[in-house]
Amino acid sequence: MTKKNFTLVELCIVLSVIGILALIIVPKMASAATESKQKNHKSQRQFINAQLELYHFQNNTYPIPSGNLSTWSTHFEDYFPQGVPTKDVYGYDWEINAHGQVNLEAMEAKHGKLE
Repeated sequence: MTKKNFTLVELCIVLSVIGILALIIVPKMASAATESKQKNHKSQRQFINAQLELYHFQNNTYPIPSGNLSTWSTHFEDYFPQGVPTKDVYGYDWEINAHGQVNLEAMEAKHGKLE
């Protein structure tokens, strides 16, 4: 009765193939995660801008002249039923300009490219 074992060469070939596959897959997964964060950030920004425009349309003024959303009180439940979003997906405060829009330029000046 003979035992069949893997040779050292066979093991090296298998490990090489696994390594090559990992080199191909891991960067794609990392880039997909980054792309997902960027799309989520853009979606949140568009939602905030839409809600600020709705507030402006109904009240003929923007709720705050400028600043960040963390300064808002709780009387905006009609516009943000899940709560006022104070932080973006990267953990930074949402900056609002005087025109009632997310000030992406100011945020990127502080934190680097976000989208």
